[in-house]
Amino acid sequence: MNFWRKRTQAFDFQITRKCKHCEASFQGKFCNICGEKVLEKEDQTLKNYLLNLLNAYTFIDGKFFNSLKTLTLNPGKITADISDGITVPYMQPISFFVPSIRRVMEFTWWRSILGGILLVSALIVVITIYRLTLFLATFYTL
Repeated sequence: MNFWRKRTQAFDFQITRKCKHCEASFQGKFCNICGEKVLEKEDQTLKNYLLNLLNAYTFIDGKFFNSLKTLTLNPGKITADISDGITVPYMQPISFFVPSIRRVMEFTWWRSILGGILLVSALIVVITIYRLTLFLATFYTL
């Protein structure tokens, strides 16, 4: 089985399609207005996911921050949009997951165990000061 052989082109470039992202009519694989790609069966293969995983370790772009903002403010929107075929504004899920986990590990435990312990200790101190402030505020408001 040869994984790297060229596949025969079965895509029909003459069909007029409607973009799921910007509602524009176009012909071909990409929307002329926003650049949204028409999803094909080959786009969801194991080989493509593995290539996206490799790309996730080596590349990050502005879509990462847009995806992070949307995921934080409106969690279900990314899933619904990607299921509907709207992928231009967001990173691919596997490409988003790997850098996110890597950033979390670098921030807390990756550099050193001592750094992670100091971070947790600092959070405990902040929470304790906050609770102490609330406790003292109850006495002064009575």
